Amino acid sequence: MTSSQRRRVDNHAPQDTRGRWGCVALGAVLGIVFGAVFAFYGLPPILRSIYGEGTVGPGATYTGDAKELVVIAVERTGAEVAVRLDARTNKTWRPEASDFALQLSTGGDWIEARPPAPGDPATSLDLELGVRRNLVLIFLIPPGRDGEPQWLHLSSPRVRFKLTE
Repeated sequence: MTSSQRRRVDNHAPQDTRGRWGCVALGAVLGIVFGAVFAFYGLPPILRSIYGEGTVGPGATYTGDAKELVVIAVERTGAEVAVRLDARTNKTWRPEASDFALQLSTGGDWIEARPPAPGDPATSLDLELGVRRNLVLIFLIPPGRDGEPQWLHLSSPRVRFKLTE
């Protein structure tokens, strides 16, 4: 019988890794930078396409999440647009002016609603439970922008109201 020859493998001494962490650090920094850019600019359109917005036609009522909302009128005076909503909520809801945005027919960035005017109860966003009231949202169209108000976007719940037929 022949015995098998075993060969002994020498353990190599660990290599010196000093000064080799530059690639790892560079990769970490680049990963954070590209991840942040993607999170702020790439992810929102992707999520918007997946989850989308509910769409409410002109004069139709949005009913959901214990809220009833309907656009009553859209009035434009120069660069100022006033959107009148009839609103009722059966659940605590504290909307902010930044929750509402106006989209013009020419596209471009959405225009956020102006904060409520002090002393003007019509522009106040305070809602009482179960009480129907009119809200007036004021939008100021920046100079150089033209177009007619086309959509009113609400961020919570995600719904958009068609303003024109």
